[in-house]
Amino acid sequence: MAPPTISAQINQLEGTLGESLFCLLGGRRLVVTEAGRIVFPYAEEIFGLGREMMDTQKTGLPADPFACRSGGRCPAQTDRAPPESGRERAGRGVV
Repeated sequence: MAPPTISAQINQLEGTLGESLFCLLGGRRLVVTEAGRIVFPYAEEIFGLGREMMDTQKTGLPADPFACRSGGRCPAQTDRAPPESGRERAGRGVV
């Protein structure tokens, strides 16, 4: 993505959250805010899931056949409970 596109998306997310994710120190140094530190692990998981989805679309198989993330049942997962989401893991202190 082009830097202007990324900046626009960050600005939109900041507007939605009502918080700045970055601030400028000394007019030139970009620093992550406390809100940015909180949002970052969620962003990492979202982008990781996006990469996994793209890989699955290309190959037709999830990277880990037992890690279906849709909450539904996978053919290889007929006798197992659906996997936890990142939020459920984070709620238990597991990231």
